[in-house]
Amino acid sequence: MEVTIMKKKVAITVVCLTSMIYAGCGVSSENVKQTTANEENITSDDYQSIRPDEEDVIISATGVLDTTSTYGSIDALMADADAVVYAEAATYSYSVNNGSVSTVICARVLDSLYGDLQTGDEFYVTRMGGYVSLKDYFASYEEQYRDQVRNSTAFADLSDEDIETKYISFFPEGEVDTQSGDRSVFFLYEDENAPDNSPSYYRVGTYEGEYVE
Repeated sequence: MEVTIMKKKVAITVVCLTSMIYAGCGVSSENVKQTTANEENITSDDYQSIRPDEEDVIISATGVLDTTSTYGSIDALMADADAVVYAEAATYSYSVNNGSVSTVICARVLDSLYGDLQTGDEFYVTRMGGYVSLKDYFASYEEQYRDQVRNSTAFADLSDEDIETKYISFFPEGEVDTQSGDRSVFFLYEDENAPDNSPSYYRVGTYEGEYVE
């Protein structure tokens, strides 16, 4: 009975959102300059809204997420969720691993709809996509592959100054850029590798597991 009530509450909240956009999720890594949600003793103060100026983004890439499951209803999302919350993005950070760019969001719960997260709690959720400096992008590859990537057609016209000062953006099809203050309903499953003092999650069904207001 309790789960049924929670599902109705989720449905009402989603219907009340004025705009719904699907988003994707991804992973972060340890081998480049970055901040991840899995470091011990991390707080939202460690995350910075570091979106580069538009004129400094000289390469914009897109793609399609390769998802293994699809969810056709809120009930289906609920079945695989550890928590469902209505939350606001407080701060965020970008990271890159082997050329894969992701965003780690620190969000605050505005309304707990299902699970252990409570109103006022902070948690971390990782999405695929974001911005990264070209310097860090190349450094994210294993050393033996960096020159090969740097000399590929996509980057052939870049100057040394570009590499030091400019950025690349990557957002999968349907993904949205994060802004502090964004509000979403998240269907979440726990990152089992996160420390106990750093509640970290991924979204159920990647882009299907978040409805952005």
